[in-house]
Amino acid sequence: MPSANAASENAGDESAEAPAQGDGSECVSLVEDAVVADAYARGIAKLEEARDGEHYLAGPFEEALGALLTAAEQGHRAAQSLYGRTMFQARFMVQGPVEEEREDYVSAFAFLRIAALRDDPEAKGFVPGLTEATPPTDQPPLDQIPAEWLAEAFTRADEWMACHGEAAGDRGVE
Repeated sequence: MPSANAASENAGDESAEAPAQGDGSECVSLVEDAVVADAYARGIAKLEEARDGEHYLAGPFEEALGALLTAAEQGHRAAQSLYGRTMFQARFMVQGPVEEEREDYVSAFAFLRIAALRDDPEAKGFVPGLTEATPPTDQPPLDQIPAEWLAEAFTRADEWMACHGEAAGDRGVE
């Protein structure tokens, strides 16, 4: 299965530069709504194409996550929620957290938090405490995720919101 970095690389030429997240660089502008909506639609279509019963086919799944990540980075709320939920489930349900998948978990929880802070009902109810100041690391399933990974995700999400929360507005609200 793809990592968040691999997913971003697989997003294709249509993606614009992603917003700064946790690296101290300046915020970048969000791209046009139509470009973001197209990335989300491609992600949804590829995710459906990737379904193989209860599992996903690797190639289309990577493409789906790449397109969803592009839309999520650009402020599409539904993409943020779906990317976070899908990435978390794909990783956690297989084996639980391992160091090699740290970025995937951090990215998933960052976008879940962003979507929850933007009032996405599916993200808000997915795991406990996404809108709290700090993650409740004593509640399942967060009690199985390293606390420093969750702290990094919350910091990344809060930085994204500071850069883009107002600019994203209702982008991707379904």
